[in-house]
Amino acid sequence: MGGIDLDPASCAAANQIVGAGLYYDSEGETLPWFGRVFCNPPYNSKVVRKFAARAVRHPEVTFLCNNATETVAGQMLLERAGAVCFLDGRVRFLDASLQPAKTPLQGQMVCYWGPSVEMFKLAFDNLGSVLKR
Repeated sequence: MGGIDLDPASCAAANQIVGAGLYYDSEGETLPWFGRVFCNPPYNSKVVRKFAARAVRHPEVTFLCNNATETVAGQMLLERAGAVCFLDGRVRFLDASLQPAKTPLQGQMVCYWGPSVEMFKLAFDNLGSVLKR
């Protein structure tokens, strides 16, 4: 989809995979955001809500989180999204040493808004059910 300019909730190890031009490893919801943002915040409901509240104000974001559609954060993200992918299965995340961590207890969704909705659909169609507005 053209690359990732900023990952505001990351670390050096994760950025080896994400490949963002710049990443923040703490306080990312309060620092400047720019360009194409990819955000996968720590899975704590208060933290996700903070990052979601910041993300919905930015023009282009790909946001990965639990598919907790009933939460405040889930509703904010879905309301803003031009497209969403409900991923098949559960994401097997990696720990700080890039080793597989425990499988999450619920599935994940990837919400996207910005000018590349069709590219998002093409990129994510084989990873789950993609719904567009």
